[in-house]
Amino acid sequence: MIYGSSNFTEGGIAGNIEFDFIGTPSSDDFKSITSFFGACERIAQGVNAEIIQYYKDIQSDIEDLHKIQRKLSAKLTGFTHKDDSFSPDDYDIGNYYFNYEDYETFFPRNQKEGGAAIADKRKRVKTKMLSIHQQIYPSIKQLGIAHHKRKENITSLIVPHPINQYSVGWLGVRYGKTPPKVDILNMEKKDDDIYGFQKHGCLQYSIGSDGFDINLFLAVRHDAIDRAIFISI
Repeated sequence: MIYGSSNFTEGGIAGNIEFDFIGTPSSDDFKSITSFFGACERIAQGVNAEIIQYYKDIQSDIEDLHKIQRKLSAKLTGFTHKDDSFSPDDYDIGNYYFNYEDYETFFPRNQKEGGAAIADKRKRVKTKMLSIHQQIYPSIKQLGIAHHKRKENITSLIVPHPINQYSVGWLGVRYGKTPPKVDILNMEKKDDDIYGFQKHGCLQYSIGSDGFDINLFLAVRHDAIDRAIFISI
C-alpha cells in the first residue's frame, strides 16, 4: 500500500507529492484504514447546486477573511520584514514569469542566508534566467558578444561567497567580448588586471529585490558601476 499527499500549487502534483508510507500494512493497519474511510463516508456530502450557491453567496465574507488574515500576517512579520522592497499584496504578479517569491529571494533578509530553503529558491530563479538566455542567445551572438566561456559562470553566483561579499542581492547574466578576444586581452596579465574578463563593459540583464533590469555594466578596478540603465521592469 502507498499513501501520501500532494497539492496543486506551483509544480503540480508531480512537483509536490510526498509519500508518507510505502509498504505492506498489518491487520491492525487495515482496521484503522477501514475505520477512517468509514467515518469519511458517513459524514461526507456530495457537492450539489445548493452547496455551490451557498459558498457563492458568502464569497465576499471569505474575501474579507483573507484580507484580515493577510493584514494580521503582515503585522506579525512586520519587524523582520521591515526592509522588504514590497509586500505580497502590493503587486498582482502571481501569474507573471517572475513572481513575488522570486523577488523575495533577493530581499535584504535573504541575501546572506545559506540554508537549503533559500538555496532552492535561488536555483529556481537561476533556471528561469537561463531559460531567458537560451531564448535570446542566438540574437545576442549576432551582436558580436558572448557569454562567459565557462558555462557554470553564465549567471552570477547564487551562493554567498567572498566574490559577492557573502551576499546574494541579485542574479544576472552578462554578455561581453568573445572568449578569443578575452584570452588575448588576458595574455600574460593577472586575474585582477584592468583588462580581465570581469573588468570590461558588458550588456547585462538581472533580477533583484526591486525588479528586473537590462543595463550596461562597466567594471573598474576594485569596484563596479552600472553606467547606463536601459530599462527597469
